[in-house]
Amino acid sequence: MKPAWMLKIDPVHHPVRHMASVWQSNLEERFGVCCSEFTPKQYGQLKHLMKHLGERTPSVIDWILDVANWWHFCRRAKVEHKLKFVPDCPEIGFLLQYRGHAVAMMTASTVKKEFLG
Repeated sequence: MKPAWMLKIDPVHHPVRHMASVWQSNLEERFGVCCSEFTPKQYGQLKHLMKHLGERTPSVIDWILDVANWWHFCRRAKVEHKLKFVPDCPEIGFLLQYRGHAVAMMTASTVKKEFLG
């Protein structure tokens, strides 16, 4: 059974836990991966991500938790930063570290869709 504090996922009063529940449900739905409960470190990473992205956080998380978008995001980070390893499955820490690429790619794809119609 989950502790009472973990059940508090109100987006206004508990935004970090709310985004964590969104992340977990979308990860399971879209990637078929059952995500275990966030660790305190992951909650901290998500909090920092929300601090940096502000009101764009839900949009970025929704965009990045698409299989194709995650794959392209990882490939871009791998090439531009000469990484040997990128995660197959979305990880908060990886997104936090390379969030600039995610925002740029999401913005470009949104503009492209609007332009093409």
